[in-house]
Amino acid sequence: MESRGTSEWPIGSFERLIVQVRNEAGLPGVIDSKALFALLGIAAPDEFFAPLKDPPQFFTYAQAEGLRPGIMMPTEDPIATFRDLVALEPTLGNHLGALGIGELPSADYRLAAYRNIEYRYLALDPEFDIGFGYFAFPGRRLVVLATSEEAIRSTITRLYESR
Repeated sequence: MESRGTSEWPIGSFERLIVQVRNEAGLPGVIDSKALFALLGIAAPDEFFAPLKDPPQFFTYAQAEGLRPGIMMPTEDPIATFRDLVALEPTLGNHLGALGIGELPSADYRLAAYRNIEYRYLALDPEFDIGFGYFAFPGRRLVVLATSEEAIRSTITRLYESR
């Protein structure tokens, strides 16, 4: 993946990322949710993936503290997928280094809300707004994972505005 410096990305902007992988035949393709979780080392039961509609969409959000990656996962049942992520919280912690945030401590996520959307968030470095959180956006049938609280709130705002 080619990246640009944060000075080239206006603060508050989103950029879609295309993540390509090679299949068994060596041909380029896109990663599906199950392969993504396997790559991150997150053990999720097969039923977790049943409502997900692939491929996941990767993005970065530019904020004053730097770029924060995130993932939008289309799902047929956003509330069930959100509940499943809550259940996976104990196993998420050691496997998100690939998102550039390091290991998550064994700590409780806090429940918060923004614009009537509840999200779960675990702050890792509040000074630089680094953490991990996620929310369901039923109106768009999405679950979003993001690596800063500002990215979560900005994503919610963007999803409401683009309806």
